[in-house]
Amino acid sequence: MSTSDPTHANRTGALLLLCAAQLLVVLDLSIVNVALPAIQEDLGTAAETLHWVVSGYALTFGGFLLLGGRAADLFGRRRILLVGLAAFTLASLLGGSAPNIEVLIAARAAQGVAAALASPAALALITTISSDEAGRRRALSVFAAVGSAAFAVGVVLGGTLTATLGWRWVLFVNVPIGAVALALGPRWLTEHRAAGARRLDLPGAVTATAGLLALISGLSRAESHGWVAPLTLALLTAAVLLLITFVLVERRSPEPLVPLRLLGMRAPAGADAVMFLASAAFFPVFLLVSQHLQQVIGLDPLAAGLAFLPMALTVTACSGYVSGRLSAAAGSRVVVTAGMVVMALGLVLLARGATTGSFLFGVLPGTLVVAIGIGTAFTAILATATGQVPDTDRGAASGLVSTAQQVGGAVGVAVLVALAAPPHGVDATPAVLVAGDQRAYWTAIALVLAAAVVAWLTLRPGSAVTGRLADV
Repeated sequence: MSTSDPTHANRTGALLLLCAAQLLVVLDLSIVNVALPAIQEDLGTAAETLHWVVSGYALTFGGFLLLGGRAADLFGRRRILLVGLAAFTLASLLGGSAPNIEVLIAARAAQGVAAALASPAALALITTISSDEAGRRRALSVFAAVGSAAFAVGVVLGGTLTATLGWRWVLFVNVPIGAVALALGPRWLTEHRAAGARRLDLPGAVTATAGLLALISGLSRAESHGWVAPLTLALLTAAVLLLITFVLVERRSPEPLVPLRLLGMRAPAGADAVMFLASAAFFPVFLLVSQHLQQVIGLDPLAAGLAFLPMALTVTACSGYVSGRLSAAAGSRVVVTAGMVVMALGLVLLARGATTGSFLFGVLPGTLVVAIGIGTAFTAILATATGQVPDTDRGAASGLVSTAQQVGGAVGVAVLVALAAPPHGVDATPAVLVAGDQRAYWTAIALVLAAAVVAWLTLRPGSAVTGRLADV
């Protein structure tokens, strides 16, 4: 239900605010990466500890998304968004002021929890920003454009800020944006929450969050310590047991954290599966291309970051202007399937171009085609995952598709980076690195083609990608 008539809301202001929230939470997945050497030098951090500056955020962000999505449904989407933004802003201020690595890692973990509250609430609010389908589709297109481009923009902005103002500004940059959003949020956003009971499923929340934390942590360790390391195996085993327990708990809960009816709805569940597979292929591209640019072509970190700018602009254009219009004309099934096929072609270009040693001819064409594919599909995936569910479950559906994105990305990074790594005892020469990149790209191609098949079989034909079901 809504606490006020949305037709009187400042829709443009609300859209800007929700996009700013999405920009912050996605940007922080990548903005710190380029700053890691400067952080290590300034804080005197050991190399084996440094990765937690990145992993700490990704771990808690992915682990708490289901909880954040359902909390938005039960306690109010605007309220949870503003709580998340306030916590994110404070954690950013703490991280930028950190006197040592321990405080910085703790601040990044707190940022992740805050992002897990804000992100699904923002996505759920986007789907209610307009009372007509065309307006919702336009709003979701802009929102998706910001979200899909923010990861690449983070790489560029992180390198620029670190080179000019210092590494602390990759965190301080969030503070003024968050403060403005908090000041304007109560004025521009109307409250929405599910009618009826407001009791959170605590057993489901505990088992889901613990299971996702164990899964993402295990995948992160697999990337750096190997799949058969004892702690990696223990974490992954615990994740499987906890997530099985979660499903059993949800089957018996009168008010489940994730209503299992969402998994029984073919199109939204199919969109979640496509999001998982596409993210597993897309997220590692940034790491693989960044490594190739620096270790094979020889660019410095700042130049490597700026090299992602054409990709970021292309994703933004396709998500914001192309995807929604094509979906309205051809339907989500055609658009998502075609987007996945185009993305696969881009990955083929990257695999074949890796041997050229050239950015202009070996990297740029592939990244642009990948950006066209994922950018064209991304809005339609989000629209199907969230727009074709009852309004009472929209926060949970937003948390579910966001979790699919983050867990899929974690799985993809762990598997594809391991495939790209030189064999044990082999020097990381350019030829060895190129061979590893090609192994990873061909695996990513298989994932994207699988996503295309899932999209064609599960997404419904027709043009209504953001249609709302009657509240039930």
